[in-house]
Amino acid sequence: MRLLLLVLFAVAIGGCIGGQSTTTVTKTTTTLDQFPLNELISNAKTRLISDSIYQPEICSDIIVHSSKTGDCEGCFVIDYRFKCIITDDGVNITYIKVVTANYIKGELTELSNPTVRRSCITDADCVLQPPLRNINYKCIEQMCYDRSFDDPMAMKCINEGNHIILKKLSNNALISLCIFKNGNQCEISSHFFGGCDANTDNLTSCQQFRDGLCRKGYQPVCGKVTIKTDEGDIYSWKDFDNACLACKNMGKTEITEAYIPGICIKKTTTTIPSSFSIDPEIQYCEDKGYAFRIREYATGKEYGVCIFGHEYQCPELDYFKGLCGPSV
Repeated sequence: MRLLLLVLFAVAIGGCIGGQSTTTVTKTTTTLDQFPLNELISNAKTRLISDSIYQPEICSDIIVHSSKTGDCEGCFVIDYRFKCIITDDGVNITYIKVVTANYIKGELTELSNPTVRRSCITDADCVLQPPLRNINYKCIEQMCYDRSFDDPMAMKCINEGNHIILKKLSNNALISLCIFKNGNQCEISSHFFGGCDANTDNLTSCQQFRDGLCRKGYQPVCGKVTIKTDEGDIYSWKDFDNACLACKNMGKTEITEAYIPGICIKKTTTTIPSSFSIDPEIQYCEDKGYAFRIREYATGKEYGVCIFGHEYQCPELDYFKGLCGPSV
């Protein structure tokens, strides 16, 4: 009897084990290879035109910027990218637009608002005129991005209550200028290492010219030279034919750390360079207690501004005419 019970128990256990069933869940995924790319782009372009996001008269070159698939059948997301040329004050500016498109079962269901960025090749192409304060421009994948300054050189300038702007040079290089409260300015690395301060103006670091050869040409600069003596380092000013030659001055006893555009002039109490005459608008600016300074466009052309303080400045002739000012 006991043996019969054991046999029956074994049969029951075996039946339970043998009767177990398992369920396999197959995950459905989608690859974009299942859908003709040209057809996706064409349908997206039609939808973008319908939603007034893509204007055929000014926009072109729509491509797939990036994509990712979803977990359901025919579910995926595509970022479409295209460029549009907009005319502003007679100048053509190229912008890049990126639009996210959501698909379900292979059908376009939703478009996001476009991300609009200026087109670029180098960081210098991203600099606005006038440049924004404390904004570090970066060109990433031919699109302009705004970044904050966070490096020690920049933070020294900002933490002292000044601000930074990027200046585009005629060779398409960028330099970062620390703008002081009195309107003076200098390159941030020069300021960081003590080569300039609020009492000097327009000093530019030599770092960009340390490597490579110099081109011939006369564009005089006044170099700030560090001279090594037994008593310690002293500073002096020296004329050079151009900035590159000034910065190649790296001897054992002296080295040019920075420079100011133009020839070296004798220090005076006036803020007007010797190459400028005293005209009424400059005199008017200074008589009102403000500072006159010479600035330079990226093309190298100089212009004058009347500086009202940390917040604002305008061309000295416009101030003289009453078109701008500290309260206008």
